[in-house]
Amino acid sequence: MKKCLISAIIVCLIIIILSNCKKDKDIINDTSITGTVLNLCTGNGIKNIPVELIGNEVTLTTMSDSSGSFSFHNVSVHSSSEYNYQLYIESKSGIGNVGLIGDVVDIDKKSISNNYVLQVVPTFNILTVKVTPSYTFIPPDTVTLTFTQEKYHEYVPNYPYQLVVTSYGLKPGYPDSSKTHFDYFPMGLWNIKIDKTKNSVRTIIYDSIYIDYGATANYTFSF
Repeated sequence: MKKCLISAIIVCLIIIILSNCKKDKDIINDTSITGTVLNLCTGNGIKNIPVELIGNEVTLTTMSDSSGSFSFHNVSVHSSSEYNYQLYIESKSGIGNVGLIGDVVDIDKKSISNNYVLQVVPTFNILTVKVTPSYTFIPPDTVTLTFTQEKYHEYVPNYPYQLVVTSYGLKPGYPDSSKTHFDYFPMGLWNIKIDKTKNSVRTIIYDSIYIDYGATANYTFSF
């Protein structure tokens, strides 16, 4: 009986020892984590964007500089699988906010990079499109304005970002013009195609407008 008890104790001790051996040993290294905030609307870095480094026991915040670069120094990174780290940019929209579609990147602790890229889509506030003087469109008189953000297309080719204004949407009744508006769309350079028919004569005109991050802009055309 004693032999069986001793054998059982020995087996339990062996299991405990093996179980402890399997646990990954936690090693803490102080390191730097750096990267860039890329503006998908321009293809360049963007400044003054808050970047967070989030871990089990740490949340650090910094701002991207004039070239879009950011850095966290002397970060204590735990090697244990119980610890995870992310770089995070919060998305913002709605009243009182400058619109921004953010991003999140997981950090691989086995190969920490110093070239992380977080991709963001900053938006303008409002674009008002209007025809002046005010005009009531009666067929066959029509107009269609197509706004296209080409740079955004390069990064997100399967999402054709276009804003379309038609004569139906340009409703009269405002004091100085017929107008419509868009809000919280990608900032940057928008190419414009104006396709209009007046007195049975069709004309196509090309133009462009640059709308900055958080800006309120107006585009006016005559008919």
